[in-house]
Amino acid sequence: MRLRLAPFAILLVATSIGLGVAGCQPKPTESKATSEPTIDPSQKLYEQLRVGSVQADITITELEQARDILKALKANPKPNIQEAVIDLLDIIDSVARTLGDYTVVPEQSEIAKDFAAQDEHRLAGIRAFEEAQLDLGDADGVINELRSLLPDETSPQPGEVQNHFTNAGEALVDGIRGLGGNPDAPSEEDH
Repeated sequence: MRLRLAPFAILLVATSIGLGVAGCQPKPTESKATSEPTIDPSQKLYEQLRVGSVQADITITELEQARDILKALKANPKPNIQEAVIDLLDIIDSVARTLGDYTVVPEQSEIAKDFAAQDEHRLAGIRAFEEAQLDLGDADGVINELRSLLPDETSPQPGEVQNHFTNAGEALVDGIRGLGGNPDAPSEEDH
């Protein structure tokens, strides 16, 4: 009888050891799926174009306010001052023309229908904002020239014009970022 119980006892011991070993094993960790929402590419593109549009509007509005000040300065009879004012007005016109196509956001349904063309429009917007930055960079020297030509008591002051140009420049940087570009990196055309 001992022999008959031995296989049964061995089986019982082996089973309990196997269960015991399995019970000591670490439980597999449950994989928690990251619940980051997936963003629809057309929704993301719509948001990028919307931000670009807002920043283009801000840029143009700031420059229009600078234009109003420059018109008052243009009344000054000195030719050097009139020339500087005309140069700044030309810069304002150039930036407004450059950004004009980026002030309107297409409907999201249009973006979904022709995603590739709308994304190309976004990329062209980045280049337009960069071009506008270059134009505004040219304005700094002209504004400094105006400052040197006008007495301190002149109203309005070129510093007021500079403030609007600075605000416009900041909006351009925000626009480039909003469109998915990097305002600190040279554009692809520079390579």
